[in-house]
Amino acid sequence: MVLAQSYAVEELRASSFCDDLGGVPLFYDLDYNTDIQPIFSDNGCADCHNGSDGGLNLSANNGSALLALLGYASEVNGQNLIEPHDPGSSYLFEKINCDTPANGSRMPPSGEALSLEDQAIIYDWIYQGALGEFPPGLWFRDIINRSSFEGSRY
Repeated sequence: MVLAQSYAVEELRASSFCDDLGGVPLFYDLDYNTDIQPIFSDNGCADCHNGSDGGLNLSANNGSALLALLGYASEVNGQNLIEPHDPGSSYLFEKINCDTPANGSRMPPSGEALSLEDQAIIYDWIYQGALGEFPPGLWFRDIINRSSFEGSRY
């Protein structure tokens, strides 16, 4: 579901030249397998991050990719790959949103950056709690649903 209201992304602390997602509508009811995995697959992320070298595996659509993101920190800087409800503290979002992330280079390293819409979908998914694990309910989340406003990019 897409709403017509949107907000600018809070600037990531140690990064620079980050994309402004303020003009992109908010996305709701996002799920890893339905909304996020296809972004990784369609943009070549899963081609490089396929787990072949023992690293991050974004190629599987069976929950293992999500489990590799949630609850784990980057080996580069110790920052959580995904910090549910806090995209600005999530290393994965920094790496796809900023030309100059705090560590390394923007992803994907070859080709064009993810579209603003794809970045916004990932941002909103993280903000909403990074849902979509296998088996369902594996990660405890305290989710509060408000009647008219469930999230924002600020």
